[in-house]
Amino acid sequence: MDYFETYLDRSIRLLGEAPLRSLRGRTVTLAGCGGVGGAVAIMLARMGVGRFRLADPGIFDEPDVNRQWAASTPTLGHNKALVYAQLLKDIDPAISAQAIPEGLTPQNLHLLLDGSDMVVDCLDLGVPLPLRTRMYREAMERGIYCVSAPIVGMGCFVAFARPGGMPMDRLFAGLVERVSRDSRVPAGFRNYFNPFLLDNIERHLSTGKVPSVAVAPALAGSLVSAEIALILLRERLPWLREPICLPELLLVDPWRPFFGVVDVQDLFGDEEPSPAVHGVSSPGSQPMGKARRLEALAAAGFNTNRLGHGQVAVDMFTDSWAELPIHGRGPSRLEPGDGALEARLGEIYGYRHIVPLHRGRLAEAMLASVLVKQGNRVLCNALFPTTRLHLESRGASLVDVSVPQALDHRDPHLFKGNLDIERLEAELGRGNVSAVYVELCVNATGGHPVSLANLRQAHDLASHHGVPLVLDGARAFNNAALLRARESGLEHRSLQDIVRRTCACSDLCATSLSKNFVVSAGAFVGLRDPRLFTRLQDQVNLLYDVALKPQERAALLEALSVDHEAADGVSALTLQVERLWARLAAQGLPLLGPAGGHALFLDVASLLPHLPPGSFRNQALANALYVLAGIRAGANMLSPAQERQGRRILRLALPLGLHGAAALASLEEALLRIHRDPSQVTGLVLESAPPGLAGQFMQVFRPAASSAGTPRGGSSML
Repeated sequence: MDYFETYLDRSIRLLGEAPLRSLRGRTVTLAGCGGVGGAVAIMLARMGVGRFRLADPGIFDEPDVNRQWAASTPTLGHNKALVYAQLLKDIDPAISAQAIPEGLTPQNLHLLLDGSDMVVDCLDLGVPLPLRTRMYREAMERGIYCVSAPIVGMGCFVAFARPGGMPMDRLFAGLVERVSRDSRVPAGFRNYFNPFLLDNIERHLSTGKVPSVAVAPALAGSLVSAEIALILLRERLPWLREPICLPELLLVDPWRPFFGVVDVQDLFGDEEPSPAVHGVSSPGSQPMGKARRLEALAAAGFNTNRLGHGQVAVDMFTDSWAELPIHGRGPSRLEPGDGALEARLGEIYGYRHIVPLHRGRLAEAMLASVLVKQGNRVLCNALFPTTRLHLESRGASLVDVSVPQALDHRDPHLFKGNLDIERLEAELGRGNVSAVYVELCVNATGGHPVSLANLRQAHDLASHHGVPLVLDGARAFNNAALLRARESGLEHRSLQDIVRRTCACSDLCATSLSKNFVVSAGAFVGLRDPRLFTRLQDQVNLLYDVALKPQERAALLEALSVDHEAADGVSALTLQVERLWARLAAQGLPLLGPAGGHALFLDVASLLPHLPPGSFRNQALANALYVLAGIRAGANMLSPAQERQGRRILRLALPLGLHGAAALASLEEALLRIHRDPSQVTGLVLESAPPGLAGQFMQVFRPAASSAGTPRGGSSML
């Protein structure tokens, strides 16, 4: 057995000998051997890469010791490229490690690129931008991948440029120029990196001494090495995924915390120098200009519901991750264990008994099946249409006992999700009530909360009459975030604590988890009655066989594993909605107010007064937003009372953790353009519609025409 097989024994057991031997003939060029470059060199050598070119004119000094692998008291004053070349030989004497102590120069660029499979850019900001740009462009012409991984505080972002794809110089030219000139990082960084550390970084940028710690280059080196290995091994291991390349970035900050794939525009916002990269993309979307979006819309029958995720730049149709692709999420790393998922859900929400399920709608249906009888009444606030459908399909008669302010979008009442306690008491006194149903962060009234005080009163009354109170807890954390800002006595409570206090005012809940956690499947029924729990368990396991599979349980448990992730994310989302609502309301846009917890709600009839009833104003506005900015929105499902009023509300939902500053700026600009000139939005004519409630989502339209046969409004967006 040769040395290769012995020192890579553990790696061979994982990936196989033949794939790792293929790395012996691969060449990686490192332009810069500092914190990230040195980490990449060491890691790739320990993975079996056999050839390196190491270019760096610098010598190790004391400040390097805090983060650079080879920096130590014996190496101080020594050239970095030469030290790393020797270190690589110490790891594997068979490695070819060519040191270039003069660093990257116009004269030796061809030497660095000839025969290289990968170029790792770890150059200092002081390297002339034209030379860096030339390196990128010549590498692209030779079919060589380039990668750069700037460290930011405790984290980093990783950018790979694929041959034939978005060029690296398009990304970094503006970044290097702006950072050097203004001593500021792009605004989008604050959506992903710890803001306190960003402030410290900006204070020192003008000195040329960027603050750093050992963690960030180690993380960057690990991510870069993993992605390089994936690219180099894909021919031998075809099951490996596609690499993450521009315009997508891999980003991590353990102190935020954040780990994921983001669009370049989401990080750089309007400071990203390439007009070809549009908006903030939904996972898997491709950049599309206005003309292509109009073509896509026409092909979809002028119905944005029929567009694919990849055709949408900013998806605000739903805030549920059950209906959004979770990009790049592989199998869970956690083992579910017996009862671990139920225990975690019980810890978060406070219910004694937990029945995990796939979807919130299934939870609604199963709970309705054991609670409601033909001819009974259900007292409620403005429930989501699917909840109403499940209850009414069991023969229940629904009585909406919402506060009177719930339907008035001009009323500044802070708790439009509340129940009218006097009316609730009167209706309970009439008898024949199966349950009191309460939706939190009520979608129909504009994402408004139910106060804890109101919920306690309602629960006390229901209990007095022997009637269970049921929560729709899909947006329990959104509701909690609004209560912390609006209800006295909760200012210093954690969202987790407020959620448990809220759930304590109920007997049961049916809760989808995909609104408050980034998970594609997952819901539960929470109960306190052990007999009712047994009935539901029997239905799940024996009658319908809809229990979660082990891998689904594991993925869900992982999403719930850190309680502050949901709380922090929802707090940021609520603040995001509030600030955007305030800016748009100040400009006169007709929004349901005050701000809700998860979305903006536009009064479409007020925004588009030139369109008559019957012109499908909701979809017309959705089409205009898509053509203008690649944004997808959806008509808000209303309560029967709102439908009778002829209300038309367009909802712009903000999924947890998806949209940053660039997306919101794009939305704001598009809405203001329409507000300034609503006549440019063209009404629609219905051509076909499948039957049933779900059929409305698949309708086919055409733009309405004037008597002259042209779309209304010469500057129409359609």
